[in-house]
Amino acid sequence: MVDTFTASPNPATVGQIVQLVVTAHDPDPGEAVTVNFYKDSNSNGQGEEGEIIGQDLDGSDGFAFDWNTKYESPGTFNLLAVAFTRTRRPAMRIRAR
Repeated sequence: MVDTFTASPNPATVGQIVQLVVTAHDPDPGEAVTVNFYKDSNSNGQGEEGEIIGQDLDGSDGFAFDWNTKYESPGTFNLLAVAFTRTRRPAMRIRAR
């Protein structure tokens, strides 16, 4: 499950690298966890295939992704972090604003 989700810097300027950091834990002993990061373009609160901006498959050093905003337009973005178990069951969604 996703416990926390932070974006730094926040706010950011277009062109900056924004570090997205998640803490997550394994809801079922023995289940591996991966985290996908999404830009929720349609603001529906769901991480969809066309919205994925990165993922971290190895939580041994924490879950993080450096998002390069170089090609983004100025504005406010809803970001989602979704933790998945080995069987690809979503464990929890967290939104950062």
